[in-house]
Order: sequence, then C-alpha cells, then structure tokens
Amino acid sequence: MGTDKDATAREQTKQTAARTILDAADARDQEAAERDDAAEQREHVRDQEKFLGAEDEHVYGEDWQRRRDAGQDRQHARSDREASKEDRVALADQTREDPEGS
Repeated sequence: MGTDKDATAREQTKQTAARTILDAADARDQEAAERDDAAEQREHVRDQEKFLGAEDEHVYGEDWQRRRDAGQDRQHARSDREASKEDRVALADQTREDPEGS
C-alpha cells in the first residue's frame, strides 16, 4: 500500500500532466484560430477585389461556391475546436475530482 506521500506525488504528477496537455492543446487552438482569422481576412480582401474589379456582373462569383464552402469549413473547424477544449477541460476536472481513478 502506498503512503499518503505517494498518493500526493501521484496526484501532483497527474495534475502536471493534465496541465501540460491542456496548455499544449490551447496553444494549438490559438495557432489554428490565428490561421482561420488570416484565411478569413485573405478571403475578404480577395472577395472585395474581385467584386470591385468585375467588369461583367456574370464574372463575379464564378468560384463563390468553393469560397463559401471553405468559409463554412473554417467555422465548423472552429466550433469543433471549441467543443474539444470544453471536453479536455471537463476531463481534467474529472481527473482532479477522482484522483484514484475509480
């Protein structure tokens, strides 16, 4: 049987590991959010340039379906990341509440 000191050390190890995982995941989420923001800005600029530079009303928007789909994909990816973060936090909280893993 382990001592209280062993149990405390195990708990601290779990807490440190959980914090490391959450911190790394937060960093990845931040990088992804920054990429999404940059992509949205590029898309906005491209769309505006194309709209303002269109000489024929039928030329504008020939690829709008692909661009719209890409924008929607970014929104879905963002909501997936947010849900994933909530799941990670809940898992870490559960680990703190159940230190013995029972």
